[in-house]
Amino acid sequence: MSVTPIKPGVEATRAELPPVRCASWCVHGDGHPGSRHREDQYCYSIYLEMKARLHVDPDEGDTVTVYARKDADNDQPFVVVCTPDDVEMRLTNREVHGLIERLQHAAWVAEQDRRERGAFELGRDSVR
Repeated sequence: MSVTPIKPGVEATRAELPPVRCASWCVHGDGHPGSRHREDQYCYSIYLEMKARLHVDPDEGDTVTVYARKDADNDQPFVVVCTPDDVEMRLTNREVHGLIERLQHAAWVAEQDRRERGAFELGRDSVR
């Protein structure tokens, strides 16, 4: 094998990769032609954003971003949840549905405070 030295100041160029098969929800949908690195050929959906209080300060909400993603080397899509703190959760569809179930339950518990009996009393009732 022969190695050709690169002149100082000259970058080696990589050949463009062939397009990949995009997910039906990919915002590009074109297979990402022109990419020179396989990891750049990933699909992502539109970004859904919402304000949420991620810290104790109740005055201002931070933007949380959620989107679907599928990497070129893995046919299994996943959901990405990004916080302004640069925390990125990557969840499988099963994990998303589990999280939805738990969030709905926690929201229901929190709402019990507004009703006749508090959530703590309901929890104590089930222990007896």
